[in-house]
Amino acid sequence: MRSRTTRLLAAGLTAAAALGLALTAPAGAAVEPPPYSGEPLDGRITVVAHRGASSYVPEHTFPANDLAIEMDADMLECDVMLTEDEQLVCLHDTTIDRTARDPETGERLTGSVDSYTLAELRAMDWGLWKGEEFAGATIMPLAEQLMCYRAINPDIRFHLETKPSSPVGDQLLVDLLDRLGFIHEGAQPDPQHDQVMIQSFHADSLRRIKAIEPSLATAYLGVTFPEGTIVPDTYDAVAPNYKQILEDPAFVGRMHEQGIPVHTWTVDDRAVMDTLIGYGVDGIFSNKPDVARAAVDEAGLGIPASERGNPDAFAHGCEGIAGTVHSIDDVPITPAAIVGDAPGIVQPGRTVPVPFELDLRGGDDAGAVQAEVTRPDGSVIAAEIRGGNILVHTAQALPGTYTIEVQDEVGFAIGEGTITTR
Repeated sequence: MRSRTTRLLAAGLTAAAALGLALTAPAGAAVEPPPYSGEPLDGRITVVAHRGASSYVPEHTFPANDLAIEMDADMLECDVMLTEDEQLVCLHDTTIDRTARDPETGERLTGSVDSYTLAELRAMDWGLWKGEEFAGATIMPLAEQLMCYRAINPDIRFHLETKPSSPVGDQLLVDLLDRLGFIHEGAQPDPQHDQVMIQSFHADSLRRIKAIEPSLATAYLGVTFPEGTIVPDTYDAVAPNYKQILEDPAFVGRMHEQGIPVHTWTVDDRAVMDTLIGYGVDGIFSNKPDVARAAVDEAGLGIPASERGNPDAFAHGCEGIAGTVHSIDDVPITPAAIVGDAPGIVQPGRTVPVPFELDLRGGDDAGAVQAEVTRPDGSVIAAEIRGGNILVHTAQALPGTYTIEVQDEVGFAIGEGTITTR
């Protein structure tokens, strides 16, 4: 993790460059890149389903996200827009003109997203624009995306883009993430592993997000930085268009020298993916997550399937969640588990009672909870919960650190602790 000292702006930078506002994308078509090779920072590349598997089905819909899970994406993307009644929805454009249709007549609907309420947007068809076979697709509120797909896969990760930037929208986004238990106060942001990353073209939005909740990982979109630029603290990752990397492949290495991962968008061509993988990018946004999955895995740089956690089969359409969220008050509050310390020195081979308690955080019911333990050799075992304690079975032959994870009823992590045997 980079220190704040190493991330101060170089003396020669102007304030505008420091914000990433004066640096523009290169003009014209991408040139043939010079020979260059690199490796991702942690030896693996994240596959991001851009608006879901949006090359095949209508973008930012439940079918697009369902298909992305089937295609084994690591992350789902949402372009976060604010409705007239201040609800967060997944839509790319600031207007509905391109993707909304009247469900009765099929006619194109028009207007800005923020001129409609969530209820009005729900009454529109979001699939007809791509083909008759997609009729009936509905809008996807961000809360429903987060709730649905973490229930399907508690390890799924989310790339959320604030667009357009607004103080109200940024605060609502953080409030929603907190309500769902995605925020861990005091934690250091880790853009390659955190379950949520906030991305934006707007530096002011990322500054606001960091001011509200410093633990959230952020990514700055849109530009490459010239040689000599020290990346501001506001950005934990960068995400330029892939054509910019083809024109300046050494950019990846310059960012890695500062500990900054590089994600790039939007890449659907396999040959281009292979080139970018050779340059050492850390994440690839694609409308074709199946193609990106194959490219990354065949390069031996995929996140292990056991970490991705996508199921082989699941119910499509998010029944029971889709259509249920009308405001943030409809989103259940995820509890937190506070894991205590094991008593005294732990000898290997003992069963150790580790105390824990649940913080409902203002919610009504914690529901069922469970616990699992990752042993020093990386193996994972279930742990019994009894009388306010988690019973951790240590092994004589496995001294070291045992990591305890408390999970809610769908397997989403709500608390963590460790014990060490010696």
